Amino acid sequence: MDSASSDQIGAPVNVRIYTDGGKSITAYTTGIGLSWIPRPQTAPSPGLTITPPAEVSKVLSPSTPPSQEDYKVVDPNELFIGAGKYLGKNVEIRNYRCYYADVGDYRCATQHTQLSIFTKTISPTSSKDWIEQNCDTMEKMARSDKCIVSIRLRFNEDEVDEDIISGYEKRKVIRPANGVIIVPREERSRRRR
Repeated sequence: MDSASSDQIGAPVNVRIYTDGGKSITAYTTGIGLSWIPRPQTAPSPGLTITPPAEVSKVLSPSTPPSQEDYKVVDPNELFIGAGKYLGKNVEIRNYRCYYADVGDYRCATQHTQLSIFTKTISPTSSKDWIEQNCDTMEKMARSDKCIVSIRLRFNEDEVDEDIISGYEKRKVIRPANGVIIVPREERSRRRR
């Protein structure tokens, strides 16, 4: 049986308990609660194993965000018509214009469809700063190529809304609670070189 060192007391641990009766549970605890999963096909002999906190945190909360390949590039018209098929999926929308509307309010749109993205947060910080410095008015958003970006997001059903603008035209608005990742066009160009 392994034991935790004294400096790990109170830290999150991964506890696996195996019994001779064939029953097994795995408990991950983070101090918030427990999560139980069934016994793996190949279980070690009966006993108790304590995994160091660093290993548990990799399982509980992956430290690496999704890579560029993990995002499906979607046309804004496709999202406007069929947002439902992209619920809970990582999508990227290219050639959108964004601006800093107000404190904690960033808005992105395109002239080609009535799909808008309203968000409270932008990451990474460099992209947030870029938008705040270069795209702080609607006029700049409409005229400056600096405001053309790619937007990466994931959204749920309760984050999609529709309204009517100009008296008759339908608009779809996505308000992702977890914010968006923005890649300025100039930064994308540098990556391709």
